[in-house]
Amino acid sequence: MGRKNKGKKQHNKRIALIVGLVVGIPIMLASILPFSASIKGVGEGASLVSGTLSVEEEAADEAMGISDMGIMLVRKTEMYQYVKKSRRVKEGDSHRTIYYADAEFSEKQEQKEFRAYQNRYDTGYGSKTTFQNPDFPEELASQTFYGTVTIGKEAVRLDQKILDHFMKDTYAMPGVQLVEPENLPAKPDTAAAKKYGLALIQDNFGKNIYAPRANGDWKVGDIRITYQTVDPKALHGEYTALGELSGDGTSIGGGKTEAALYPGVISMDEASSAYSAAKRKSGFLFLLGGLAAGLLAGWITWFVLR
Repeated sequence: MGRKNKGKKQHNKRIALIVGLVVGIPIMLASILPFSASIKGVGEGASLVSGTLSVEEEAADEAMGISDMGIMLVRKTEMYQYVKKSRRVKEGDSHRTIYYADAEFSEKQEQKEFRAYQNRYDTGYGSKTTFQNPDFPEELASQTFYGTVTIGKEAVRLDQKILDHFMKDTYAMPGVQLVEPENLPAKPDTAAAKKYGLALIQDNFGKNIYAPRANGDWKVGDIRITYQTVDPKALHGEYTALGELSGDGTSIGGGKTEAALYPGVISMDEASSAYSAAKRKSGFLFLLGGLAAGLLAGWITWFVLR
């Protein structure tokens, strides 16, 4: 009996190792791309344009009647839905999977109909319940809206690839980040919100959101919309845009070369060095992430099988 248990433990360890490698190696291999990019640099055809930023036309979400929101407006739409989940239950030397339903907010359309137990603590021997979700409003799906932003005296328009850097921490942008709008909306359009049964309210954290009712009393099918934008007060001083200029020189950031935005006026060598450093950092994060994911997946597999 002891020899049989020892053999089973060795088998489980091998399975855990295989699962860990299958999960971790692809993530670690993904680090090749940023490391390769850090060696190649920004690429041929890249140009620099420096100067202050000007917002020629502010971002707007027409579906919700929100306008005058600066450089960009990020809409996050969630619907309260039944989500099918599972847990593993050990019974003697074997395991079985119990599927149960949980209600939570999701940015995507969850399974429209499924049968499952009512909660995660169900033993799995009773009767299942049929759960149904309404259609997700695709016209209100999460989306980023961009304003028209120019840089420098030549008023060169920044491509969306450059504006997207306000959403990331890949490059050093001191004091410039996505924040909750202080005033939302700048120009209220209650008719647009009412069309979807929503009203502008404050949640339990004092954040302005669109929802049908206050927190804590959600019903399946409820929509919740939150917004983020770039605080225009943070956009002071000069910046340098890196990217490919359009043929007529009126925009920068489109095309195949790297696109980025840096604070201050910098040279091409400085921009290339910053770009390579950011890509190396990204590569190391992929390596560490792959290692951590592999170890975690292997440990979970071993724990479940033991």
